[in-house]
Amino acid sequence: AAPARAGRSFFLCLTPPSRTFSVILSLFCGLLLLSSCHSTPQQEIHLPDRTPIPLTLTEEQQGPASINGQYSARLAYFEQFRQENVDVCFLGDSITERLDWQDAYPSLRVSNRGIGSDTTLGVLARLGDVEAQSPRAVALMAGINDISIGRSTDEIIETYAELLDELSHRLPDTALVVTCVLPVTAAHSIDNADVQALNVRLQPL
Repeated sequence: AAPARAGRSFFLCLTPPSRTFSVILSLFCGLLLLSSCHSTPQQEIHLPDRTPIPLTLTEEQQGPASINGQYSARLAYFEQFRQENVDVCFLGDSITERLDWQDAYPSLRVSNRGIGSDTTLGVLARLGDVEAQSPRAVALMAGINDISIGRSTDEIIETYAELLDELSHRLPDTALVVTCVLPVTAAHSIDNADVQALNVRLQPL
């Protein structure tokens, strides 16, 4: 059995797959509100100088970056516009990136740390930015791109375990919310049997 982590962790699996994307996101966000995330007074944001920041991608980030031309630009944006003391940090891939979480939760101070095409390995390589925010909760959804590039369930679970252990170590008082990987449409090359197998393995983490 895996050792207990210092932080609070939650797993959310949303079924059935036939639900609309908006309903899925609503349920996802609803759990976060139950994760002891309370509103804090809005603070003035001081924007730094817009000086381009040179980035060196890790080996794990080079793969997603080769698929998504905006990957490096997104990382540079995170570096330039740092956020601190947020209520919830939304962390993941394009599903996370595409939603305006601050607009969805105006009473909470949130950050969107989703990057299209990112994998669990890519997410693991950028936890320093998450730690710097001192979030009260981290909402993590990732894994579909790992399946897409051929990583096995065992490999993805190993990275997930490392992700959660590292987050718990860096942010021991932060609630961790892990959601299941969403299924894909029939037209997609990914086999939903692989998605289901990953979700089954995620629950005990």
